[in-house]
Amino acid sequence: MKSRLFKNDVFRLIGFLTVLVSVSFFLTACSRNDEQPTVSHSPPADSLEQHVEDLTGSHTRVTWVQDIGDGRDTFARGDRLRLMGFDSRDGQGKRVILEQPANYTKPMITPHGDRVVYTDRTQDAVMVVGFDGTNQRKLAEGSALEVWAEPGSGREFVYVGTEMTQDRAPSFHRVDRIPLDGLSAPEKVWDMSPVTENNFQLSIDGRLAGGMFPWSDAGVARLPNGGWTRLGRGCWVSLSPDDQHLFWMFDGAHRNLNIIQYGTDRRWQVNINSAPGIDGYEVYHPRWSNHPRIMTMTGPYTVGGGGNKIGGGGTDVSVHIGRFSEDFQHIEAWVRLTGDQWADFYPDVWTLSGLELILAYDAEAAVSGDEVAVVPDASPATDTIAHDQAVSPDDAVEILVRLLEAVAIPTLEAIAPYDRALVAHRYAVEDVRSGTYDQQEMLIAYWVIRDGAILDDAHRSPGETFHLLVEPYDDRPDLEGERLSMDSDALMIPLFYEVQRL
Repeated sequence: MKSRLFKNDVFRLIGFLTVLVSVSFFLTACSRNDEQPTVSHSPPADSLEQHVEDLTGSHTRVTWVQDIGDGRDTFARGDRLRLMGFDSRDGQGKRVILEQPANYTKPMITPHGDRVVYTDRTQDAVMVVGFDGTNQRKLAEGSALEVWAEPGSGREFVYVGTEMTQDRAPSFHRVDRIPLDGLSAPEKVWDMSPVTENNFQLSIDGRLAGGMFPWSDAGVARLPNGGWTRLGRGCWVSLSPDDQHLFWMFDGAHRNLNIIQYGTDRRWQVNINSAPGIDGYEVYHPRWSNHPRIMTMTGPYTVGGGGNKIGGGGTDVSVHIGRFSEDFQHIEAWVRLTGDQWADFYPDVWTLSGLELILAYDAEAAVSGDEVAVVPDASPATDTIAHDQAVSPDDAVEILVRLLEAVAIPTLEAIAPYDRALVAHRYAVEDVRSGTYDQQEMLIAYWVIRDGAILDDAHRSPGETFHLLVEPYDDRPDLEGERLSMDSDALMIPLFYEVQRL
């Protein structure tokens, strides 16, 4: 069965020849300037480059945005940014790709690993530049959402969002794919619903796309224009770059990935803010690399108050690379890539082993996208759960507590694009009236903002006592993806949800 993603076998031949050139670029000791070999040696022992390759298993490149202003441009909206890169094999390590301060949004390394695609918001332009900083050019108008190569042939495409909406998060009514080689016209792949910028990622065969349609309705779309399946609420979604159809949604506390295997009922959670150097604080910009076991993120976010630590940025924010366990149940190893006086945002990781997966993928032997089980709506049944109704009565606890520490109530601006939020205060347990709880302290999350307004009873003061009905926070599927502010110093204390104030 031939792939439906190519209409002309000439393009397939051209793409295949391009791949041969690209792979030889990485597997030989050639260079661009005859003085600095591209891949002339393995990384030095005990170097950052070696630590990265020990984690990824192969030659690795990374790109990201560095804030050379006040370190608060977490969402890459300004022009005090520069484009950065890292190569584990060329001897240069971390370096500046484009020094000129400008807007560089969501940089992505092309599938062959030799170029970077990014968006310049100030020009509404998709740009492409060599990893060595040469041959910078405008590719198209709009915003770059994804880069992808057809398996086997290796022909590269950029997925571009246009017709921007007025949603709370940057979203687009239309997505086209544009060939990097310029040998064919752009092709529309989606206009059935708005698509939010972060993230829109494709399966290896290009038939599925994980995204938000729009924020915060997360799910998987069938391309081109084949409808989509809602899987829940969340942000910074990502789809594994293979044929496992693993999809994650970032939770509202910005600490965990809620992973779903599309087409099945498998769901589980993976913590990512326990990486060395994060110390339990929030993390951001989670993204799968081009290899399914490698992901990246930024953190820790320690600056700012209330619900605004992400917007606060800070010079401690660094790029981290993680490796999933073989069963994808946890992150088994981490490397902190950056750590200097600058804040680093929007990382993307490329590995040679990821490129090899693309080249070796046999679309005809794999399950067709049409044969993937489609669940009409695989999201939990949350709409019928009242916020003051216990989901698990057997696990609910009636309790008398005294407030020890209160998290600041966030402003509406701080939680944008969310329009509702919870905070988790720290309480001392005075008396357990019913149910079972044997610890001296408890974190209890409760609603402070709903429907874009701070609630009248949102503010609480240390020393006050409260008679509450609570249940474990993780038992509440309706809270999946909701914005939650909590103090990192209390992460080891069990987290509960306030069902009712009695």
